[in-house]
Amino acid sequence: MAQGTGTQAPVSTPPKVRRNLAHRAPRLALATVALLAVAAAAVWFMAAQQPRSVRAASIMSEVMPAGKVAAPDFALSDQASQRISLHSLRGKVIGLTFLNSHCHDLCPIEADQIGRMERGLSKGAPFVLVVVSVAPGTDTASSVRTFATSHGWIGEWHWLVGTRAELAPVWNAYKVDAEPSPAADDPTNVAHSGALYLIDPQGYERVGFGINFPPDVVQYDVAALAPHQDWRWPWE
Repeated sequence: MAQGTGTQAPVSTPPKVRRNLAHRAPRLALATVALLAVAAAAVWFMAAQQPRSVRAASIMSEVMPAGKVAAPDFALSDQASQRISLHSLRGKVIGLTFLNSHCHDLCPIEADQIGRMERGLSKGAPFVLVVVSVAPGTDTASSVRTFATSHGWIGEWHWLVGTRAELAPVWNAYKVDAEPSPAADDPTNVAHSGALYLIDPQGYERVGFGINFPPDVVQYDVAALAPHQDWRWPWE
C-alpha cells in the first residue's frame, strides 16, 4: 500500500498470465459468437414449428375453426374440359371464387389482387385457384384464358363452366348471387356478388373474404394452411 496518498497501488498482471489471456481471447470470442448463433437458430427453429393462425382482412372477412365447416363439394368441367371436384384437389389449399371473364367492374380488380397474391407465394406453394363462372352464357375456354393471362395468374387454376342449371347449385351452396343484368353498353352483363373462400387441404372452409382480397393477407393464410413443409434454413 502506498503511504500518505490514501490510494491503492495498481496491481500488475504477471507477464505469463497476460500472454495466456491474449492467446485465449480470440478463441473465447469465437466460442461466444458460435453459442449465440446456435441459440438464435434454436429459437428460430422452435418458432417456425409453431402453427400460424389464419387471419381475417377486415370486418368483411370471416375465419372459421379447423374441421368445423366442410366445403360443399361439386364437380364441373374446366376450361380444358377436365372434370374437377374439390375432393380431387385435396392436399392443396384451394382458393375458390366466382367471376365473369367479360366483367368490367369488380372482377378485374379481384383478379389483379389474386395475381399479385400468387406472385408473392413461395415457389411450389400447394395452392390452386378454382373459379366458378357466374356467366354461363358467355364464359368460354378462350375468354377465360385471355382473362387469366391479362391478370397475371401464374399458378394452377381451373375455371369451371357449365349451364345455369349446373352452376346455380354451387352459387347457392356458397351464398353467391348471380343474375343477368343487361345494360345499354353491355347486354350480357351479370350482376353478381363476390367472395373468395380458402379451403384447407382436408376440405374445410377456413377463411371467407367478402369483397376485398388483400394479397398479403391471402398469402399469409395460404402459408398458414399449407401442409407442413420440410425445414429449411431461414436464409434459403
